[in-house]
Amino acid sequence: MPPSNPRRAGALLVTLLALCAAGCTAPGVYRPDRPKMDPDLRGSITRVDLNGGRAAIDVGSANGLARHALLIIYRHDLFVGYLEVVDVAPREAAGVILDMHVAPEQGDRVTSMLE
Repeated sequence: MPPSNPRRAGALLVTLLALCAAGCTAPGVYRPDRPKMDPDLRGSITRVDLNGGRAAIDVGSANGLARHALLIIYRHDLFVGYLEVVDVAPREAAGVILDMHVAPEQGDRVTSMLE
């Protein structure tokens, strides 16, 4: 049976290909290598590449962030999506945007846990 929305199916395929290339999994999928994080970890998006499905943030390993961490992206009280971290430096990190509900923007916030 063909998908009911070919555009949505195409977007899903692109997301899945990006996840496979980055070695990521979908949110909520158990990963034994997903790191434990400080529940108060907070930061901001500094750069967004929507074509590549990636974003950079202003927190890194010095803040306790590690590869494969899953962060929540939000804007005020709006859920934007998730960021699975794939590259980490001491003061910044970058990752793959997952489950995007709206397009992330520079300045959107990231956190390890919502209150």
